[in-house]
Amino acid sequence: PTDRIVIDIATVNGSGCPRDTAAVAVSQDNTAFTVTYSQYLAQVGGGVPATAARRNCQLNLVVHVPHGFTYAIASADYRGY
Repeated sequence: PTDRIVIDIATVNGSGCPRDTAAVAVSQDNTAFTVTYSQYLAQVGGGVPATAARRNCQLNLVVHVPHGFTYAIASADYRGY
């Protein structure tokens, strides 16, 4: 669509994403969006509690699309360092 798609974060919940540490950005061509987490941390290895390897984050998004359009998430890509 030529009109802008707006995605707002309604709620964020989980051990991996404290409040106000996730953000959404929509691409200029309205074909993708990116979620970034500023404090998501999962760890494994010696001395790290088992719960540190099982972090999660559930996002509830409010998607505003132009009239007459529908949407679907066709794929997801996860990255980390």
